[in-house]
Amino acid sequence: MALPYKNDEANWVFLMNSASKAARWLGYVPFNRIVDERNASPIIREAAERPEPVPSVWLPNKPKIMNLRDFRPKVGLGWLESPQKYRLAFFGEKVSLETVLGPLAEEFNADLFLDTGEQTITHVHDVAVHAAVDGRELVVFVFRRL
Repeated sequence: MALPYKNDEANWVFLMNSASKAARWLGYVPFNRIVDERNASPIIREAAERPEPVPSVWLPNKPKIMNLRDFRPKVGLGWLESPQKYRLAFFGEKVSLETVLGPLAEEFNADLFLDTGEQTITHVHDVAVHAAVDGRELVVFVFRRL
């Protein structure tokens, strides 16, 4: 026999920690249908797309002035693979981490996800979807202030 829903903490905890997560991961409720409006907006910055290989021209070695053949250029492809072979994601529990993690995420071409509290299941799902589309293995770094 099903019990009626009571608007109390025990039922809220059950809905948030069990029912809503199961419904989302099983595909009954889309991840973006449940919105966290208790906390301030997070900082979400996705890394730039992977660079495509670009043609380049270079001299094969230091030219010797006496040998004119050394000045003939060679043609080839540069950046045959992405400079970063893994997709990187930085997660942080506080938006105040942006001053430190923001420049690092930019330098290492990493996604940046900073919340005012714990990461939401929606953000975790978004990272997984983007990583699947990207095709590279995902490496997640989790940071928190002590």
